[in-house]
Amino acid sequence: MQDKNSDDVRLTLAALGVAVPGCLQPDDVLGLLKRLPDSPLAAYLRAVAGRQAAEHGAFVRAQDKISSLEAKLKALTRIEQQINQVKDREFQDQSQGKTAPR
Repeated sequence: MQDKNSDDVRLTLAALGVAVPGCLQPDDVLGLLKRLPDSPLAAYLRAVAGRQAAEHGAFVRAQDKISSLEAKLKALTRIEQQINQVKDREFQDQSQGKTAPR
């Protein structure tokens, strides 16, 4: 009877993990479901948790790409600002009759 109760608790926790956003991570739900005997509900929860885990992984990878692109954009913006400063100085020097040192 103890085994049945712990299986019911794991199934209930897994269902909550799937149904309530942020309650459990999809990998945690899959871990709970691994030890359960096969049933239609367990199979459904495994499928949903697997999809959620895949979506979460894709989301994390997308966030990493966004962070990388933001860093590259900041670096390019700094380079552009430096180039514009050099051009402005050269333009000022030319308008004053001087030639810019090279």
